[in-house]
Amino acid sequence: MSRTRKSVPRKVLLSLWARAAGRCELCGKELDVAHAFDELGNFAQVAHINAYSPGGARYKDGMTEDELNGFDNLMLLCHEHHKMIDDNADAYPEEVLIRHKEDWESSIAGFVGGLAPSRALVTTILLPAGGMSPHVTPTELSAALHGKGLYAANPKAYDFAKGVAFPCRLQDASGQIERRMAAFEDSYDDQTIPVAVFALAPQPLLIKLGSLLGGMRDVRIFQPSRVGRGWAWPEGGNPIDFSARQISDGLQDSCHASLVISLSGVINMKTIVDIPNGSPVYELTTTDPDTGIVTSEETVRTFVNEVTSLIDDIHESYPRVKELHVYPAMPASLAVGFGTALRFNLISKYVVHEKADGTFGEALCIGRFDG
Repeated sequence: MSRTRKSVPRKVLLSLWARAAGRCELCGKELDVAHAFDELGNFAQVAHINAYSPGGARYKDGMTEDELNGFDNLMLLCHEHHKMIDDNADAYPEEVLIRHKEDWESSIAGFVGGLAPSRALVTTILLPAGGMSPHVTPTELSAALHGKGLYAANPKAYDFAKGVAFPCRLQDASGQIERRMAAFEDSYDDQTIPVAVFALAPQPLLIKLGSLLGGMRDVRIFQPSRVGRGWAWPEGGNPIDFSARQISDGLQDSCHASLVISLSGVINMKTIVDIPNGSPVYELTTTDPDTGIVTSEETVRTFVNEVTSLIDDIHESYPRVKELHVYPAMPASLAVGFGTALRFNLISKYVVHEKADGTFGEALCIGRFDG
């Protein structure tokens, strides 16, 4: 008894078109255009792997209506290949067509998946620094994220500086940032989602934020461009190299060490008047220090790795050091990156100094004894 032929459900057809990317699943030919006439339309044929009706190619007795017109029994083909597989059923048995279908659709899914942007939790820390009052617009946020294959997982950027009444004592601002971090962790406890940080603030506070984020998540750092590109990293930005060296020996049993970071400019050692006695002194710099040295995310990653190695070296050379005094001159992105690299299991306290009135002075303590 012949069966009354029913149409393939629309939702199945839409799924088939989507997963085949609108192309023949055997030859890859586009099926939404007639190339000979340059005419748009639907030129696809929906082929049954196991024929709908008895006597058809690869017909299998006992299949239900839902199975026959189901997604797994259908292929999107061009006219030529639909005819070919049905006229040559012995050369194209069920298992061969199923393998072709699975291979094509998985390759499409893999390719498209590689193009899809990844989620990121978008955060900001924007406070007056260096005479600037920073801001970032939603359009700038989206453009910067898009440039790195990201999109915002949260509807509104999380503000780590919220509640900081600036100007204020950096220690007070640091405490508020800690409280904001605690609330952030409560709200967004999925550690697998990276955090995108749009950062411009006094260096001690950027280092503080980085220290809170470090080790928790993948941190993606953005800073404002100096050439009118908003907050997006430029395409083809050049990575740079960093060099670390010890510029002054210290007592072997010293509990303190000092680190001078000359990156956005060269620090004059005469401006540092409070290096602890007996402290070994290290310098982290690059070939041409300048405020615009960071033009790529790769530079930030390279810097973080360099800081991690340097802290390891300090600990190995002076194992009793528990307090590192930091004298920084570096761009905002590197300040956050520096904080993420701090190793509290090796050196428990970091004293960040800031330049004011021509000399550096202690500004913020970060670590086990913070606050």
